Amino acid sequence: MAYSMEDLSQLSGLSKPALSFYEEIGLLKTGYGEEHHEAVQTANRLDGEKPYGEEELQRLQHIMFYRECGYPLSDLDFLVQQNQNRIVNDMIQFRQKLLKQASRLYTLAQTIDKTVASCQGKHKMDPEEWFAGFDPGLLEQNAPALAYNEADPGTDTEFQLPSKEQYLDSQAELDIIIRKLASLLKEGLQPQAEKVQELVREHLDWVRQFYVPTAEIYKGLGELYVEQDSFRKLYDSYCPGLAEYLRDAMKVLAERELQ
Repeated sequence: MAYSMEDLSQLSGLSKPALSFYEEIGLLKTGYGEEHHEAVQTANRLDGEKPYGEEELQRLQHIMFYRECGYPLSDLDFLVQQNQNRIVNDMIQFRQKLLKQASRLYTLAQTIDKTVASCQGKHKMDPEEWFAGFDPGLLEQNAPALAYNEADPGTDTEFQLPSKEQYLDSQAELDIIIRKLASLLKEGLQPQAEKVQELVREHLDWVRQFYVPTAEIYKGLGELYVEQDSFRKLYDSYCPGLAEYLRDAMKVLAERELQ
């Protein structure tokens, strides 16, 4: 059976721009695999679009799986082309991680129930009960993203986690920014160069989807990219030295344009 991009969007929950981006960078391809002949025969139904077959559905699911695991876009082409047995093994290991996480979340839900009961005078909390189910490592890792909006500290805004679609779209947007910065680094442009600063402004706009940073918070985020090993490895995978390059460029922008 052949599928249009609209079909894939409805099936996966991903937006068409996100699917187009995956296709543009070569992660998702159209009209190949065992279903290619049937897909081509039904292409007229797809309003001139190149059709996707069953193999592409499975490939997209594998892309989404590895993104769910936290792998950067730069690793996905290699990962989804692995031997099928390796992918199955990765999925089994991730399933075990999910079950462990589910257990933690269940414990956290119980902690919330007990806390509510405590606030209502219906339950006496033991000291260890206050923190059961929380993940300190996760909270410390995400600390910069929890900064409050200092532009209007009196604003009572509701914090909402992004949906999976919003998350993937935002990561695709960030990937484009970082790839462009890597190209400028390879060209030898300095962090204060206007072309670099234009991209850093795009990065700042991307950050503002989650919170509004002050100059100090934005510079601190840049330092985090260098000091935290996972961030450094991620950015340096695009181009060696990119983490420090981005940090320096963020510092320039923060000192020039932020308060």
